[in-house]
Amino acid sequence: MFNKNFILLFLVSLMTSFGFSMIIALISPYGVELGMDLSEAGMLAGVFSLSSLVVRPFGGYAADLFNKKMMCLLSTAMIAAAVLGYAVMPGISALFLIRIFHGIAFGINGTVTISLVCKHVPENRLGEGLGYFGLGQVISQIGGPSAGIFIKDMLGYKWLFILIFVMTALAVAVLLFVDDLPKSQIAYKRAKPSAGMFIAKECMVYALIAGVFSLGNAVVSSFLVLLGEERGIPGVSLVFMVNAAASFLVRLIGGRISDKANFSWVVNISLISTVISMMMIGAGSVLWVFLIAAALKAVGQDSGQISLQSTCIKSADARRGGIATSTFYIGSDIGQGFGPILGGVLSASSGYQQMFYCIAGIALLAMAGFNMYQRRQNKKKPSSVEKDRSGSKA
Repeated sequence: MFNKNFILLFLVSLMTSFGFSMIIALISPYGVELGMDLSEAGMLAGVFSLSSLVVRPFGGYAADLFNKKMMCLLSTAMIAAAVLGYAVMPGISALFLIRIFHGIAFGINGTVTISLVCKHVPENRLGEGLGYFGLGQVISQIGGPSAGIFIKDMLGYKWLFILIFVMTALAVAVLLFVDDLPKSQIAYKRAKPSAGMFIAKECMVYALIAGVFSLGNAVVSSFLVLLGEERGIPGVSLVFMVNAAASFLVRLIGGRISDKANFSWVVNISLISTVISMMMIGAGSVLWVFLIAAALKAVGQDSGQISLQSTCIKSADARRGGIATSTFYIGSDIGQGFGPILGGVLSASSGYQQMFYCIAGIALLAMAGFNMYQRRQNKKKPSSVEKDRSGSKA
């Protein structure tokens, strides 16, 4: 599991994720400081996710068509260039273009990196490997925003971006020491253009289920502080710390459970945990209720997404790992992107309580749809992937 290539790729992911987390909390304030109004600053933040969403299918196709290591090097270098662009850009219009470029680079990089990691992890421990690999993102989410704000207050935005550029350039250097894959694992057979080149249809249902977890996460991230203020609950920021700590623990053990436990059982438990957490947040009036909900949300989201992601990759042909990865992330991008929009509409019309109840209802509907899909799959001959995962039919 912990071979040289896995460790190097983990360090690369940690550095790029940490840089992303340092920027994400400050990009809107940076736009305002440059003279944008709040709506323009919101667009500046949102155009990143939109760019990543649009490029995901092409990134997955490129990951299977070309040398994964070279694609990873190129996309990481693009991220470094984008971050440097924030520091030297000449105006607001240029900043939007740089933000779009950054989103494209990040969307390609995330897909290619996971695809490359999967080639350096034992197949029967894929879920465990993805769980450990995701710890870099969790660490970044815990320390990145605070570190970014601290550096910005001490040195200003320009030096913050320069320091992140140096860190990302270091990630490029680290990638040079990752071993090249055998030629048999590099090139995907060229064929006539088709939807299957960009979307793994066999992964779409699982990707959409994963998107439900991201939907809940986006709504909590966007509206929990406002909910706490409305109900007069002090210390709501602790919820994010508890969620991050629980995510860290789940990542340590969730992947191992995912590899050994029944796939359907893991996803159903994860969805139930999400439903309960959304209901608790919607009805909660004291901090301890929110803290328990934060832990349950982490259990649901992290264990569910690890299991769904590893199953997506295993269910696709061995030469289509990049496409399977990008398809999985499309669901997450949709949930993360449209969560705040849906939450804003629901909270404005019905209030925060009903908004969280609606998210819980969506998770219940997703669970029903998932189980219907699994029953249909079970009527077919069980795949070797499912046998390897549970030892029996899911």
